[in-house]
Amino acid sequence: MGNFTFSEIFTIIIVILIVFGPNRLPELARKAGTLAARARSAMDSLKSELDAEYGEALAPLREARNELRSAGADLKGQMSAIEKEVASAGNELKGAAESAVEPVKQALQPAEPSDDAATDDVGGGTPSNGDDAADSAPEESADG
Repeated sequence: MGNFTFSEIFTIIIVILIVFGPNRLPELARKAGTLAARARSAMDSLKSELDAEYGEALAPLREARNELRSAGADLKGQMSAIEKEVASAGNELKGAAESAVEPVKQALQPAEPSDDAATDDVGGGTPSNGDDAADSAPEESADG
């Protein structure tokens, strides 16, 4: 409530202008201003009466609220410091792991084959399917 957009305010002004006319508009604005001032004065009066009546009872609660807010701010600061430390330790651990794994990676990489070894194996492998064995067997004739 109280969050009016420009178009809503403009629409309200147009409706008021149409309903009451331009001659009564200044009188209505004066009355609305007077009512708003009275409402603000009544709220201030009520607030000061409540504060005078319950101020002593609310003082410990306000103090506790302020302590909790400061404790929350301290915790946020500590959490931020811990996050930075964890990130730093993680980066250090990652670097150590990478440096430890690098020699193992190099040891596991196969040596590059020479050109002679690559050409020697051409056509000397096993058949890709079992059809070659069936083709080399003698065929029996169905005649008899």
